Amino acid sequence: MGYELQAGDICTVQRQFKVDGQMAFNMGDEVKIDAISVDAERPGFKYMAFSKPLNKYVRLRGVDLELKYCPHCNSELDPTDWKCVVCGWVLPGREREAMEKDWEDFQERQKEARREEDRHWRTGY
Repeated sequence: MGYELQAGDICTVQRQFKVDGQMAFNMGDEVKIDAISVDAERPGFKYMAFSKPLNKYVRLRGVDLELKYCPHCNSELDPTDWKCVVCGWVLPGREREAMEKDWEDFQERQKEARREEDRHWRTGY
């Protein structure tokens, strides 16, 4: 199961978000999740964040938000990466990429070890 956003998490808004035709958030805006409150009519909208332009709280979907800081070590997350570079926590939904990258890295280390061993046998060093 992926990471479920929590009250207090800082996120980046992933698209423009309007409410009743008025801009609530721009793509790239940083927001703090102040509360979790499910909208009965739209269950996916449950993350409450304050919209400065509207001067009120607005419900957002998890798909519209990207976690900005690692929940384990509080390091800033790189949105182009699949895991925290400090502690290795894997971003939700990026598990397959992380496993594939780890496998590629392992294979590259194995190749380098074989090259080093071959060099040692050829040169004696």
